[in-house]
Amino acid sequence: MPLELIQYILFVTGFGALCFSYFYRRRWLKNANYKFNNRIIERAHKIGRPPIFLQYSSNVVFSGAVSLLPGLLGLLYFFISKAWETLYVFIVISAIALIYFRPHLKELERYISNNDKGNKTTGELNKASEADRE
Repeated sequence: MPLELIQYILFVTGFGALCFSYFYRRRWLKNANYKFNNRIIERAHKIGRPPIFLQYSSNVVFSGAVSLLPGLLGLLYFFISKAWETLYVFIVISAIALIYFRPHLKELERYISNNDKGNKTTGELNKASEADRE
């Protein structure tokens, strides 16, 4: 298999991973009103945060991890071909994706407030944690 074909396959795979991360995060943010199981509610109560915060955090970590994939693919291609330029391109793509998929405070606040309207458990948890603080 020629190196150029491997390079194209890795580029397509890297961009596919970024597209997957984008659509995964958008889909989750549009459907942020989830029913929470008891484990998530207990963990959220221990740290004094609403359950949507834990789910948002895990989704940000997941999209960030998927955003690292192009950099790892570039490293793999570098080991195969010793092409520095291609490694730099893959790393720049990965860095731009990490900047794009970083957590946004306004986004988190908007989804916490939207979830409070649709999920009584989160509102009750906030009231309970406020009562514990007093």
